[in-house]
Amino acid sequence: TIRKNLAEYIKIYGDDIPVEKHPKIRSEKACYRSSSRAIRLAKATGARVHVFHLSTAIETELFSNEKPLAEKKITAEVCVHHLWFSEEDYAQKGTLIKWNPSVKKASDREAFWKALNEDRIDVLATDHAPHLLKEKQNFYTKAPSGGPMVQHAYPALLTAVQQGKTSLEKLVEKACHNPAILFKIQNRGFLREGYFADLVLVNMNQKFTVVKDDLLYQCGWSPFEGTTFGARICKTFVNGNLVYDKGKIIESALGKKTNFRTMSIKKIIFLLSIITFSCKEIVENRSPDDLIPPEQMSKVMADIILMKNIKRESSYIKNKKNLLVPEYLYEKYEIDSLKLAVSQSYYAKNPKKYIPVFKMVEIRLKMLRDSIEKTLRAVEE
Repeated sequence: TIRKNLAEYIKIYGDDIPVEKHPKIRSEKACYRSSSRAIRLAKATGARVHVFHLSTAIETELFSNEKPLAEKKITAEVCVHHLWFSEEDYAQKGTLIKWNPSVKKASDREAFWKALNEDRIDVLATDHAPHLLKEKQNFYTKAPSGGPMVQHAYPALLTAVQQGKTSLEKLVEKACHNPAILFKIQNRGFLREGYFADLVLVNMNQKFTVVKDDLLYQCGWSPFEGTTFGARICKTFVNGNLVYDKGKIIESALGKKTNFRTMSIKKIIFLLSIITFSCKEIVENRSPDDLIPPEQMSKVMADIILMKNIKRESSYIKNKKNLLVPEYLYEKYEIDSLKLAVSQSYYAKNPKKYIPVFKMVEIRLKMLRDSIEKTLRAVEE
């Protein structure tokens, strides 16, 4: 859908498409099709899915608040810029507010606040992407999407609290508590004994206007330049260390590794499947002559998933860039990279064929996990 829309506008304008057309290219239809497809697959397979960067009111209707966050299998996130800007701002801000997905109608923005307050949207995010100003000032097809957001995300959200769009408690829940719950982050996100002291001290009565001289980004610009906020961040603590104090970053303070509880097998599998499905059209196409059979494909996929997770955890393997799909897998299954690529493309375009493979992968990984847990219990005993 997006490629078709872009091609149509290039025919009319060439590469210098008016940025006001961005919501027509990255359209409501395209966003809804992508999100609803991911959710359909999650419901069909029982998998866990988190949909980020909602940009349309209709997408908010895909999510519910019937369960507490820890029990949800389908969750959602919205970005600060989609809560602040609307398509009316393109005239003044131009490509500086070109994001993917696009900023759309003011009515979409209001729907996000409603869904956020009703707990149908679970998490707030920034989608921080500090592109250089000279890059953003390019013509439409060359200007990258995204912008620097972390410095003014909280002032924007705190100002929204002052405007009555949400409560301070709800802001803390969505920006601090829920990410820790959702992504199983250990000992963070709450003010609790034994947790890391990640804190901000704010002045809810100090107005300020964003000016270029006060920006802390190396990219040197902000989509909020000229905006007046009603609250200011005074101090920031990370791991109990003061890292920001009245406009100054304290460089000497050291960070620490963030630890996560083990990701479920279903989530690992679905993350891979959503990458495969979300940007493709679902169409039935003819089986290639050199297709890897479903059962063998499930074995290959299970091994790839294992290698990706081993690479993530092993300090030795992390530096071996060519181990994403090791050569021994090709030898083990008597395939080559072309055969694998052709087969992945075929299954990606045919969910009816892919879902049984998906389920076989899940079964294989579950059996492996159970075997490992049984062995570990035996060793402990």
